[in-house]
Amino acid sequence: MIRRPPRSTLFPYTTLFRSTKWYIGGSAGNTDVEVAGWDDDFSIKGFGGYNINNNIAVEAAFIDFGSFDLKGSPGISIDVAGVETSVVGKLSIGRFSLFGKVGVLFWDSEEFDTIFFRGSKSGVDPAVGLGFEYNLKNSRWNIRAEWQKFQDVANSDLELISVGARFNFGIK
Repeated sequence: MIRRPPRSTLFPYTTLFRSTKWYIGGSAGNTDVEVAGWDDDFSIKGFGGYNINNNIAVEAAFIDFGSFDLKGSPGISIDVAGVETSVVGKLSIGRFSLFGKVGVLFWDSEEFDTIFFRGSKSGVDPAVGLGFEYNLKNSRWNIRAEWQKFQDVANSDLELISVGARFNFGIK
């Protein structure tokens, strides 16, 4: 009789995720530029994290804030994207969870004038957020809504309101 090796030998990453509290997710929303004269834009975010316990997690995300156009000046735009790292505090009530987060955003921006590249900037600035999640019954999936504020990114504060989903690894 031929013996098969255990699954953990064949798929070590699967075993890692089954035995821990990792999660991944994505969301989409709108970013508001808090400087007059710039249009808002559609944003997307991919994130992942680790639940240290039921109330604290660490999370990292890549956010594409979009391209902001200067009103009344066709062709002048700023593209902004960044990587956020944060600590998340959670309070669960049944299948609902309220959460707050604090962290930093490592951002890059590029400014364009019609078709010409005008320059780029980068920086590290504070980020805060509030939100809630709803765990789908008997599921590893959560639905998430979130508000985030990023201070002094490309000489402006940005506010992101997004809705998305989160997949929880591990055994339920």
